[in-house]
Amino acid sequence: MTDRFPDPDPPEAEAEALLRRARPLPSDAVVERMERRLLGRPRRRFSLTGPLGAGLAAAGAAAAVLFGLALAGTGPLGGHEDVRAGSRCDYVRVERRVREPVVVRGADGQTRIAYRARVRPQLVKRCR
Repeated sequence: MTDRFPDPDPPEAEAEALLRRARPLPSDAVVERMERRLLGRPRRRFSLTGPLGAGLAAAGAAAAVLFGLALAGTGPLGGHEDVRAGSRCDYVRVERRVREPVVVRGADGQTRIAYRARVRPQLVKRCR
């Protein structure tokens, strides 16, 4: 057994559709009064579209620009000092004993290679 409701007559269906379309909506004042009566106080809506929002947006934009300039090393927050790491290395003059080969003629007239010790200054890089 199926419980089927009879289809409404066409004039009734049209009337029902017309009533649904013409459903009255309460005005904003009525809604506000009812909220105040039911909730006790009106809900406050926070918006940033006024002067407070414009001030916050301007302060945020200025902070972002100053931060960008500081990262680039220019502007009021950037220093005038060089930001590159300095070298902790120096060149030091060191005297070393080196053996230099020399061609020598002996007493018998033969040539041979002899080594002579000599002090030679040399620049050496020393890092700390």
